[in-house]
Parts: sequence; structure tokens; C-alpha cells
Amino acid sequence: MVQPFVWLSSHQRYVALAFTLFTLLVYFQALPYLPSFHGTGDGTRHGNHVQGMDHLPEDSNYRLQDIEAVLSSHERPIQKSIFTKEMFTDTSNLSSEGELKPLTAIILKKSTQTHALKHLVEQLLDYPFFREIIIYNTDPVHPLQKGLSAVDTSGNIRVHIVNAPKNDRLDSLSRYTLCASMASNEHCYFQDDIYDDVDGAPVLIKNVYLDTLYVNFLRYPSLIHANVQSSRFIDHYRWRFHNQEIKMHAGYSDLAFGAIVPRWKAQNFLTQLSKSGLGKERLYGADSYFSIWSNQYPWLLDNPLNDMDVNEASTNYEPDYIKRRDPIASPNVQEGDARRMIYDAARRLHRALHSDLSLNPKDYMDRAEEMPPMHQRDTR
Repeated sequence: MVQPFVWLSSHQRYVALAFTLFTLLVYFQALPYLPSFHGTGDGTRHGNHVQGMDHLPEDSNYRLQDIEAVLSSHERPIQKSIFTKEMFTDTSNLSSEGELKPLTAIILKKSTQTHALKHLVEQLLDYPFFREIIIYNTDPVHPLQKGLSAVDTSGNIRVHIVNAPKNDRLDSLSRYTLCASMASNEHCYFQDDIYDDVDGAPVLIKNVYLDTLYVNFLRYPSLIHANVQSSRFIDHYRWRFHNQEIKMHAGYSDLAFGAIVPRWKAQNFLTQLSKSGLGKERLYGADSYFSIWSNQYPWLLDNPLNDMDVNEASTNYEPDYIKRRDPIASPNVQEGDARRMIYDAARRLHRALHSDLSLNPKDYMDRAEEMPPMHQRDTR
């Protein structure tokens, strides 16, 4: 009588185990459809509101519907930009509530090629959202004249030239001082006049994705939007610093190849620098500090740079100039200094955030993470 009882007890255990496994399988298959799995937040992770990683913002048109309305209301001739000059003369589009935002372009003249600056200015004039151009000449030995010959600046586009003083060069710091003090618009576009030698001939490195950068900026204008060379895109993503306990969510971006930033961020950055105690040599490397001290992840767009050639189709390539100035991969001393300054910027940011955990910090470092978070950014 003992054997039947033992067999029955063992059989019941197998039945119970099989039933448990079946129940778990059904539960995990139904889990994504449960309301509690998606939460009730707004697609962000703040406080107790946690969204599923695959949840996109509620605006199904990705904040494009108003921009599309402006574009569809104007006839567009065949040209290099989808935007027209008429769109930026319509005051309703440019008001504080308008969908279009004029930009001030800040160009750092670093190339020794005489035509580099001229070609870059001509390219920017093809895009009507640039309503003002400020040129900073980093070479005090060869000052620029107050006019650019053979450049058509019609259309009420203001062009200003600032020559570096002989005894004090601002280098990359000039981007932020000019944007903060001279720009007449609320957003600035940064770019350098980048030239390289291809088969012995000078070639201008051209950013042909300005419309893409501008449209993405219009969707979320409070973020830094930067164009990144394709070969360096993943490297930029590695330069991110996160610490949830002290609200640190910062990232680096090289601004030399085209970036749009809010003017108030440049103004706030100058205030941060004035209280940082940085030496002059680090102030000259301000690019290593700006995006990280904004304490926001810049929105990076993976776009190849093209050489400018008016007779032949542009080609994508990896210019030697870009390889030389890469602050992430280059082994030379100057770029090694850039990497050290990036780490120094992250350490100083971490120290500032950790030293003031109050609700009203007074260190000019932003704590709130701007939307959308990284996993919801749908454009690269």
C-alpha cells in the first residue's frame, strides 16, 4: 500500500510544476499589454514615473505638423534649401509663438586658404534661416577687411567681421562670447571654415545637411543639436557621463562641423566660466567644457561631410584634417590636451552637482534633464 501512495505524490509534484511553468509563460506573454507595464507618465523617467523603453512621445507627428504647415503655405522653387526667404519675412512665422526661428551664424576662421571663408559664407547664404553672420578671424597677423569681395549679401543678411587682437586670441571661447554679446537672434549656429588637401588640391569640407539639422532643432530648440562625422559618431556617444543620484546627464560634442545652440546657454556658460577659476590655457579650450557643463545630452546627427566641388559631384571621405583634430582618437599632444580637458570638465561638473544637492542650487549648473531622453530620440 506504500508504493501507490509514493507514486501518486510524485505524480502530483510533476503536475504542479508543469502548471506553474505554464502560468508563468502565459503571464510573460501578456505582460507588455498590461496597463501597469506602460505606466501613466509622459514618456520620461522622472521621480516615480517610468515608461517602457520602446514608448515614443505622445505627439505622433514628432512635432513636425506645425513646421509642415509653414512649408506647405509657401511655393518653393528649386534651390538648395526647402525653406524660402519669404518664410522669414513673414512676421507671424518669426514671432515668439512662431514655428520658424532665425539663426546667427558664428564662423571661426582657422584655415589659411584665402577662399575657404568666402565659400563657407556663400553656402550659408543659400539657407534663409541664417539672418546674421559673425566671422571671428583667429589669425591676428592677417586681419580681414570689413567687406567680403564677390559675396552676395542681399536679402538683409548682416555680416560682421571681428579680428582677433594681436596680444590675446580667444580661440574657441570666441564662439560663446560673440553669441552671448553680439548675436541679435536667440539661437546661434557654430562652424569652422575647414579645408583639407585632396590629391594636392585644397578642398572645402562642406556640411550639406543644414536643413536636416535645422528641422530637428525646431522640434526641440532648447537642446544642443550638432552634426557629427560618421566615423566619429560612436566615439561621441562614449563621451557621456551619468549619475542619477546627483542628476548628472552630460555629453560631449565637437561643434566645429555645425551645431545649433540656444543663446542663453552661451550666456550661462560664460557665467559658469567666470566662477570656475579656469586658467587661460583651459579657457582657450572652451569647446571641451561647453556641452558637458550644459549637463544635457547633445542631440547628435550622424551625417557625412562632403568636399565642395562646383564642377563634379561631391564625394564623402575621411579628410586628414578631421583625423588630425579628433580630440578622441588623435595621439598628438594638442589633442591629448583636449581629452584631458573633457575629463576635467566632467570632474568639475560632478563636484559641483555633488556639493549642492539642495532644491535651489546656486552654481548655474542645470539639474533637470531636458526632453526627450536618449532612448526616445528618433533621429540620428
